[in-house]
Amino acid sequence: MKNYTPLVALIILLSASCSKPAEIITAHSYEELKGTVIGTYQGAVVETILSAHAEECGYKVEYHTEPASIIQGLKNGSIDLMTVRFPEFKAYMHSIPGLYQVWDSLLVDNQLVLFSQKNNELKDQFNEWLKLPETQQLMQDSKEYWFRPYGAPDPAPRDYDAPAEGDPIRAASSFTVVGTTYISNGKPAGVDMDVLYGFAKYVGRPVELLNMPTLSILAAAQTGQIDMGISGISRRPDGSINENMLISDPYNRASHALVGYSEELAVQQMKEAGLYKEKNFFTNMYDAFRRTFVEENRWQMIAGGLWLTVRISLYALIFGTLLGALICAMRMSRRRFISGAAKVYIEIMRVVPILVFLMIMYYAVFSTMGVSGEIVSVIALAMSMAAFVGDVFCMAIQGIDRGQREAGYALGFSKKQTFFNIILPQAARSAQDVYNGQVIAMIKATSIIGYIAVMDLTKAMDIIRSRTFDAFFPFIAAAVIYYLIAVVFVRLIGWLLDVALPKKGSAVAPELIINQAKKTVAPVSPDHSARNSEVVLSVNGLRKVFEDGVAVLENITTDIHRGDVVSIIGPSGTGKSTFLRCLNKLETSTEGTVTMQGIAEDEMRNHMGMVFQSFNLFEHLTVLENVCIGPMKLLHKSRAEAEMRGMELLSAVGLANKATYMPSQLSGGQKQRVAIARCLSMDPEVILFDEPTSALDPTMINEVLTVIRELAARGMTMLIVTHEMKFARNVSNRVFFMNHGVIYEEGTPQQIFSEPQREETKRFIQGISKFDYSIVKGYDFIDLSNSLEQFLLPRMMTQSVVSHTMAAVEELLLLFQNGNGCVARIESGASLTVQYIELSQSTEIILSYSDKLPQILSDSDREDDLSITLLRGYTSVLEESAGKLYAKIK
Repeated sequence: MKNYTPLVALIILLSASCSKPAEIITAHSYEELKGTVIGTYQGAVVETILSAHAEECGYKVEYHTEPASIIQGLKNGSIDLMTVRFPEFKAYMHSIPGLYQVWDSLLVDNQLVLFSQKNNELKDQFNEWLKLPETQQLMQDSKEYWFRPYGAPDPAPRDYDAPAEGDPIRAASSFTVVGTTYISNGKPAGVDMDVLYGFAKYVGRPVELLNMPTLSILAAAQTGQIDMGISGISRRPDGSINENMLISDPYNRASHALVGYSEELAVQQMKEAGLYKEKNFFTNMYDAFRRTFVEENRWQMIAGGLWLTVRISLYALIFGTLLGALICAMRMSRRRFISGAAKVYIEIMRVVPILVFLMIMYYAVFSTMGVSGEIVSVIALAMSMAAFVGDVFCMAIQGIDRGQREAGYALGFSKKQTFFNIILPQAARSAQDVYNGQVIAMIKATSIIGYIAVMDLTKAMDIIRSRTFDAFFPFIAAAVIYYLIAVVFVRLIGWLLDVALPKKGSAVAPELIINQAKKTVAPVSPDHSARNSEVVLSVNGLRKVFEDGVAVLENITTDIHRGDVVSIIGPSGTGKSTFLRCLNKLETSTEGTVTMQGIAEDEMRNHMGMVFQSFNLFEHLTVLENVCIGPMKLLHKSRAEAEMRGMELLSAVGLANKATYMPSQLSGGQKQRVAIARCLSMDPEVILFDEPTSALDPTMINEVLTVIRELAARGMTMLIVTHEMKFARNVSNRVFFMNHGVIYEEGTPQQIFSEPQREETKRFIQGISKFDYSIVKGYDFIDLSNSLEQFLLPRMMTQSVVSHTMAAVEELLLLFQNGNGCVARIESGASLTVQYIELSQSTEIILSYSDKLPQILSDSDREDDLSITLLRGYTSVLEESAGKLYAKIK
């Protein structure tokens, strides 16, 4: 049923347009109008008269901007009566059978022409022309020609022969009142058009005709946007007129009538004229389509409005996007007055309705510049769109992880290169959906530009509605067309984005990927004896103080030799990562120097790779593209050459078969190995590893450490911040123990791990292999478990050893707390120690308690020995002596 909802809604709407109103109404006084709803024009003279009596006489007045909506209300019964000038009533009867006159002398008024104040001479010329006998004859002939009874032939539009040269008269009309000013067969028609072109011929000037709603004509005359406005305009009863406008003498005089509608009368009149046909839903649909598109070649008007809408939308899209990019750049500026100006602009454009802004631009900002409504529409829509687009761009760019930038810098990209190659492509994809929404909103906003004399699609449909008096089909057709415009624009944007940011296929033959995937690299053992004394990296007096005054690094001086593998260990927060970031210029040091032999300072990044703990792969690129982007963009290698080398590196890290995968499809260990391959693709002399295994589980840790071991064995110079002590001992030839921002102690792995010379180093080495926890009354078991897990996970143990250790501790504590003398045990407490045995990658557990308490394992009063059974399954040794229980995990 859900799929048929739009069709059902369409049927209801179309059926509503043919609904039967109330019976025929008679009235000749305001009192007799009691209980009726009267539709009239907003701001018209007759509206003032009717409103003055409405409350007293018990009827309601509804205000509309044009006759078509009032007539539609008559036909569907929502309005009982409408006001209309009597000559126009004859024109409506010609097009709409069933109209009948209720009150023929409601009001008599004069029709005037508005002039801007700067056109006083033109006004005087018009008044002179009105006095001519031939003008009076023109008016008489015009009324007889345009106002015809129902069934008479349609009056054909006239070909006006206004002069083609000279200063044009900028005239505006609403084109919504049949017989007075409307569009017929795509041409201006009606009494007002006869008057306008007759006067233009008299003064010998061409006409530049603008299509505006009546209220917009008043504003345009006030601001000087037009020379004259002619659209059946009357002076208000109080005789008031804006001081910025001039009015002509009356050129026409007509009485206002109240008119009703009867469907029975409509059928009778159509039968008398031989035009009656039985109708159903489908014939109504056909007639609505014919009246909207076919009659008078109205499709041409729709096509013209559509092309203008598309043109304005396209220009507003281009300029709005460019201006939005500028607003984004301003908002992200570090200069407060620039970012502040962008924020103010965005806030203003968010709050001010687009229609109000459009009016301000047309009637105030550009009122004296002679700028066309089309250009003003483009400017207003682009400025409005730019505010939202700038905000969208800003959020998308700021949403890209900082690590993406740092990875780009670490490869050797400049800030500009990093932005355009790494940040912008990801931000563009991230912002695409929201940006498309703003584009659609901008396209919908073009529907208001008819207020400033622009003949867009909505305005064209409005004019057609004023001729067909069908409120539904033209707007339904417009909705479908707007939908198609939006779809085309969104598809176009997606296509352009795909062209600008293509998902490139590999230039490497598929069989090469398969062959590389089959390759294996034989493990190689590190050979520290092969290292030489050539200094490749020199650090002298390095110091780093952050803006808050905290000194992270203090006077670090050291030399790194070619082939060195330096492991940097130490407590968290002692500056290990900051030290690496200063070496690679990701952080600017406060004092000191970092130099590489024979390499200029601004070129050092190209010779010093970095691998991050959070991987920082470029999410918009495939694995192979991640590895190839540096060589292609910075080393200027051909794509084929870069990909061949990339496949070799991916094979070396065991991931050739993942070359076409996206980073999101990889595990953590695989991502880190790709990051290493990407780093190696730039052929660095030194690689910096910033805790490369901290975000990985034990299985993945081994994957990454195996690759690093192989690099060490091949003589790669590396500095590695790590918490993997066994790895540091086995792979490194030098170890830096950092504490309080300095290299507190330096030496070989044997010296640092087995024979540390300084107290802080001893304490750290001891702390990384032992876990202590006091078991006291009311202790937090969850906190104990979390702390123990954090101690165990960084060690190079299998997952089974970790889980067995956690389970054994839990069972031991259950035995301790629930055994013989449990109250005394809880009161006296115990001490838990878990020792990490590096050589065997195992653990030892010691639970110490008062030797006066009964032993746990030999407790004969225990009814359930399941915990003891489980413990024996977890352990290779389980012993107990007075006050101490010892367990060794398998």
